[in-house]
Amino acid sequence: MDDPPRQPADGAPCPWASELPAWVQGEMDPGRAMEIRDHLQGCAACGVELEELRTLLCEFEDLAPAPPPRRDLAERVLALAQTALTPFRQLGPAGWAWMGMVAATVLLVLFIRAPSRDRDRELPPATIATSDALQWLVAAQESDGSWNPARWGGRDRWRVGLSGLAISALADFEDELPDLRRALDRGVAFLSRQQAADGRFGPPFAEYLYNHAPATLAILHVMERYPVPELAAVARRAVDHLLSEQSSRGGWGYAGGADAPNAVISAWPLEALLQARAHGRSDLDRSIGSALTWLRSLVDGRGRLGYDRPGAFPHGVATPTAVGLGLGASSSWPPGLLDGDYDLLALYFLSGAPSDDVTRERLRRRVASLQVRSGTHAGSFRSADRWARDGGRVYATALALLAWNRL
Repeated sequence: MDDPPRQPADGAPCPWASELPAWVQGEMDPGRAMEIRDHLQGCAACGVELEELRTLLCEFEDLAPAPPPRRDLAERVLALAQTALTPFRQLGPAGWAWMGMVAATVLLVLFIRAPSRDRDRELPPATIATSDALQWLVAAQESDGSWNPARWGGRDRWRVGLSGLAISALADFEDELPDLRRALDRGVAFLSRQQAADGRFGPPFAEYLYNHAPATLAILHVMERYPVPELAAVARRAVDHLLSEQSSRGGWGYAGGADAPNAVISAWPLEALLQARAHGRSDLDRSIGSALTWLRSLVDGRGRLGYDRPGAFPHGVATPTAVGLGLGASSSWPPGLLDGDYDLLALYFLSGAPSDDVTRERLRRRVASLQVRSGTHAGSFRSADRWARDGGRVYATALALLAWNRL
């Protein structure tokens, strides 16, 4: 980063705010985008500006006519800008910078967007160094078989869940490296030691499902290759625990709030149930159907899935919408979903959604842009994510590998 994040003086605009419009639209090179994301974690002023920009972007999407009327293009652009100005007179500097870009953006999009997709088709396919990423994960494994996120920029409370993600990634690519089997054995042994009598993986706290569900998925992934009775018993107890925590509405929430589910935490339990059913467990149809019905109730008229109700996006539009697409709760990709800011969690679920070749290549390029190609962390992936402080480099590398394997 050019300078450490710092708060501007009261009432003064942050000098970083001028870059927010480009960042929120995904029009910034990956390295600088990482610096902006880091700055946002420490700058409340830019956080306010960002929310205003996101709100304004949604308003412009609502105002855009389809199909456009047959009149002079400049007249239509001016009419759109005039219509949009009234509700946003209190915008900060970045918001007004955005307004200044509106006319140019509308003009350029007609001439740039379609040709850029054509150019994407002409570029060579994106690639990652898979073996380097796997070797990094193996080298990062602890002596007890776990992966310690605190060593790699995350928080130790998520050790069980992140170990689960790493194990799933290794299981997906086991044939590529000779020493992966030993790492898998050690990882599965670690997870087995973390299972309580009620089937729960990891310590009990409000958000424990972020540990339990990825650990359950890891056991199910390993069982695809090694269907041994001991693993089957571990998996059954883990899945039974997920069923016991499902709310009456169909989703999953935080401990003590079973009737207040949200789409993001529900994503992992539902994926685990789908995986268990694919492995032959035949008593999950009702629970899966209930979860999908609830997720579909969160989709608005534009195909965007809300966090806990239609139109609710406290963490942005992309992540819950990606959950709906990846898990089959919705099938319509909202326009512009990949043009703004979307994180690794969204990338992972989008990688499992039905899409065309151009979209899949755009996702592959996003994955490839995050891999570190040289230096101490070569092979791993940068934590380009609003949850980077929780997951760190293990989270990023495991999710990127899992997404890549589905693309």
